[in-house]
Amino acid sequence: MIISDIQSLSQTPFFEEKQTKPGELGKDAFLRLLVAELKEQDPLNPVDNKDFTAQLAQFTSLEKLENIDKSIQNLSLYQASSTNAASVGFIGKEIEALGNSICVNNGTASIINYSLPADAKNIKLNVYDPNGILVRSIDLGSKEIGNHTFTWDAVNEFGSKVADGIYNFVISADNSLSGIPVQVQTSITGIVKGVSFENGITNLILDERKVLLSDVISIRDVSSTQNSTNNTTYKNENYDSRIEVSRQKASLLNSLNLPLLSKERKILNGI
Repeated sequence: MIISDIQSLSQTPFFEEKQTKPGELGKDAFLRLLVAELKEQDPLNPVDNKDFTAQLAQFTSLEKLENIDKSIQNLSLYQASSTNAASVGFIGKEIEALGNSICVNNGTASIINYSLPADAKNIKLNVYDPNGILVRSIDLGSKEIGNHTFTWDAVNEFGSKVADGIYNFVISADNSLSGIPVQVQTSITGIVKGVSFENGITNLILDERKVLLSDVISIRDVSSTQNSTNNTTYKNENYDSRIEVSRQKASLLNSLNLPLLSKERKILNGI
């Protein structure tokens, strides 16, 4: 009998339901319900073939979705392990990454990098301690569009050397033509001393600072500093493209020279 065959089949280990979260229906439970429906159906009024076919199709779809979910999880684990393994190769390399921190070590501050999307004036650098207190304010004058660097002398407003540690900086500037504020992109540089993995996130360790791997803009091999021809550089093209877009927006704003509203100018200037 078909019913007895179904009963014996439902008792096999194949239908042992895996543990699922409360409220979730796994494919094993779904198939149990389908078998139970066949067992309890009225012999004089059996399940319609179309309904049964639709239920089988749903089961097949459910199984495929679960397999896809498992494949995605395995792929994520593989990518994470590959990223972790590759990030070890950053150790000993000099990197540039998005950020606004300064490391003062033995009275010497790390280099500050910033990029202007347009010619700018009234450029000001403010340095803050870890508590957010202003330590030093420096006028950088006017600069042309492009990348620039500055090295703070690690001296506060009173002319005294600051303590070693991590400080933050903010750079503000105005467009040379329109006079409205421009968005200044800042970055930091340093030699990678180590790598840390926290909650699935890869961090590169520079002196006392940590940098997200995704924030890295460029990498330079400084293992042979005396022979610059042996140095190799990698650049993050996505970062370069963002800078180029900002420059194009600034150029468009300058060429329009229209009495735009402040809000409209900020949108065109990428703020």
